[in-house]
Amino acid sequence: MDDQTTEATTTVEEDGLRVEKSFTDDAFPVPAVLFELSSRREEPVRARLVDQIPDSFPMDRVGFHPEYESEHWTAYKDHRVEFERVLEPGESVETVFGIRDDDPELDAFLGDPTVEHVAVDEEIEDVLGVDETDAVREALSGDRATLPGMEDTGAGSAADRPSDAPTLTADSRPEPRVLDADTTAAVTRHAGPIDSSVSEAPDEAAESADDEAAESADDETVDISATETEAESTAATTGIAAALADEVRSGDVDEADLELLREELDVGVPRSVDVRIGRLQSSVADIEAYADALAEFIDDDGTAREILDGIDSRVADVESAVDAIDTRVAAGDRAHAELVGDVEAIEADTEATREAVDGLGDDVELLHEKTDDIDDRLERFDEEFDDIWEDLAAVDTRLTDIEERLGDDIADVDAELAEITDHLEELEAFRSRVNEAFGP
Repeated sequence: MDDQTTEATTTVEEDGLRVEKSFTDDAFPVPAVLFELSSRREEPVRARLVDQIPDSFPMDRVGFHPEYESEHWTAYKDHRVEFERVLEPGESVETVFGIRDDDPELDAFLGDPTVEHVAVDEEIEDVLGVDETDAVREALSGDRATLPGMEDTGAGSAADRPSDAPTLTADSRPEPRVLDADTTAAVTRHAGPIDSSVSEAPDEAAESADDEAAESADDETVDISATETEAESTAATTGIAAALADEVRSGDVDEADLELLREELDVGVPRSVDVRIGRLQSSVADIEAYADALAEFIDDDGTAREILDGIDSRVADVESAVDAIDTRVAAGDRAHAELVGDVEAIEADTEATREAVDGLGDDVELLHEKTDDIDDRLERFDEEFDDIWEDLAAVDTRLTDIEERLGDDIADVDAELAEITDHLEELEAFRSRVNEAFGP
């Protein structure tokens, strides 16, 4: 709970026990009252923490967090909550109860709690005994109709009587005797505290009543003999107890008389049973709150069947969409397979083209070499043509000289020049063809 925001705090210390109470509205989904209970005693102690709930606040809107010692809390209808737990020396425990209210009145929940300690050995088993505690649990859960000491006194009580005791039937049971002013009652009221243990057997209670009746008969002064008094007291005791039990079972006893009998006989349940009943009431209140929340949920969202029907419809739609996607995926797989085949064919063609290009590169390189050779040859032809032209110029010069010197030989020289010209034209034509074939 490191992220809690505490708005107000109060602290109470009592006999080595310390409780720090605070309020928070943002550490939990609902506002909550926090308690930090610690013990500074040197021996284990059962600590009991009691806090009051405002009278105006409904008890069914108080709840306990399951992760913060909820099993040790008990809520009562008189607007109080009680936390009881054994603390070891130096031990500290954090607990919390929630308030289902959007805007609770803070001051109303910040009253000082009370804390006290009880002996660790004051367990339910010590009050009732282990067997009786199990019987109480069975009675509370509905698995048992009566508690020990409160069984039906019909057939069972007859079997528990001593064999020498007289067996009473409806016809033979004596009527209760009328008490005179000077006569002592066979069953007298016990003036002192009555043992509240519910484990006392019915036959032991009867024997105790007989002993008290006998002692009372001995102490009182009556007009009959001691032997007659003892026999009459025993018969009267048995008759009154049996008749009273029959009337109680048949429902003929007035409610006010039953209440008086309960008060005089002190047959109230012990505090441990009251605590358990209180816890059951708190659990029932929580269940009612959960039921209300469930009802609101059903009103808003519908029943589980309606929700499931809607989910089934949505699942059917999703399944249809998935089927359509599966169909598209299958078509995509087929198209992908075809595309893979096309890609493989293209890759094969590309590889063949690459090989052809590699071969063409060799041809291009060879062509470059041939072109270089032609260029070299053309350069040589150019040089030769230059030489020829130079020769022609020299010849022309010589012809001119010859024409001047040899006028008679002009015709011959013209003929020779014509031949040379023809030869030059042929060379020029050859050069043109070479240039056309290989470039200038």
